[in-house]
Amino acid sequence: MTRAEIEQEFLVLPEAERSALLQDVAAGEAGRLQALKQAVEAEMARWFEGPAEPMTEADWQHILSGKRTEAEFDRPLGLGVPPEWTGKTLRELRDS
Repeated sequence: MTRAEIEQEFLVLPEAERSALLQDVAAGEAGRLQALKQAVEAEMARWFEGPAEPMTEADWQHILSGKRTEAEFDRPLGLGVPPEWTGKTLRELRDS
């Protein structure tokens, strides 16, 4: 059944039945959105473990400048890089 056919059948229903169908659809959507919200909140809780640290103006300037400190060159790379780079440091990649 095409969307146009569904819309046509919906329009010929009595007002009470249309209203009930719309409420069912809205409730289903609300349920799916609530489940998605809970899943996203649980995932974000994993990302941000530990206490939050406020960002200072110096922190922002460091991030925006793109400059790296020596300690950052020796920190192993995580999962956001190709598999062959995971666990290596920026210094090792720069030297290779």
